[in-house]
Amino acid sequence: MFRYLIFAFSVVLIVNKPLYVQAYQQEKNNTPINLSKPASYSIPVFYENTLADKAIFLQALRLQLEQKLAGRNINFIDVSQMSKREIEAQLESAHYCAMGIGEVATKKMLSVRKPINHFSVLVSRNILDQLNRVYSRLGIQLTGIYQEQPFSRQLFLSKALNPNIKSVAILLDQSDKYRLPEYIDIAQKYDIKLNFQILRPNDPPEKYLTKITQTGSYLLITNNQQLFMKSKLAALVLSAYYRQINLIGSRFEDAKIGTLASIYTAPTSLSIETSSEFKKLCENQQLMPPRYAKSFSVIINKQIAGNMKLHDINTNELSKQINQMEAEQRHQHE
Repeated sequence: MFRYLIFAFSVVLIVNKPLYVQAYQQEKNNTPINLSKPASYSIPVFYENTLADKAIFLQALRLQLEQKLAGRNINFIDVSQMSKREIEAQLESAHYCAMGIGEVATKKMLSVRKPINHFSVLVSRNILDQLNRVYSRLGIQLTGIYQEQPFSRQLFLSKALNPNIKSVAILLDQSDKYRLPEYIDIAQKYDIKLNFQILRPNDPPEKYLTKITQTGSYLLITNNQQLFMKSKLAALVLSAYYRQINLIGSRFEDAKIGTLASIYTAPTSLSIETSSEFKKLCENQQLMPPRYAKSFSVIINKQIAGNMKLHDINTNELSKQINQMEAEQRHQHE
């Protein structure tokens, strides 16, 4: 009787393989997972309630995911007050994929080390690349879309605003100085000199404006939250105004604080890209490395533009010129 029970229990274990084992075998065989087939698993989307200014994106993303992953159990979960054990419980039924929105949610999601495909959005390139390096060594798959726009688009925006531009400036610190060779290489391809300054901890950015810029220069603001936190950026904007320096941002928020112009991806466009890439991830298609958003828009701070004596700037025309420059860039690489 005892041997019969052991045999029966073994049969149950063999027949009722956990879904994550099935997912692993499908991944090993590189076969897509059929999401249209009813299943008991869920798709958790973790976010933090501090993203109140991202409400439009969250709402648009929810609608996009409900359309693209119709019939799936998609759960939007606020991780702000959740412990690691509670997040682990939410991931228990996630057998294929999960998403983290924002840095806090992404880090909490990854800390569980669930062996599934992870996607991240609204996280800076510095942080997302670092997380990707760390967790890939642990066998945890991660990809996503960077929060900011690429340096090349900021450069193109500067060139669209001033076709005769000969140089741009950039401020870096110890956390992103390793990207300097990349930035110099991009600028050199367009015969633009890159003036730079690497700051030490606690150095005020505005202190170094006179070292790397002159009247009418362009300073590109990177997505460095420590170097350009809101309080520091406000001081930099004021200093740039008195020195007549044009600031070019890589996020929508930069223009709101006081850059002349910024390049960004609109919430609805980002939700479409995010949901499309996430669907591929959940279908177990080939995992691609994190990337920048493909779509973008330009915003002009009209008050700053007026102060700089810049009038009648057409954002649609600027976007068109940037698209042309990117097309030329791709053509050169072919």
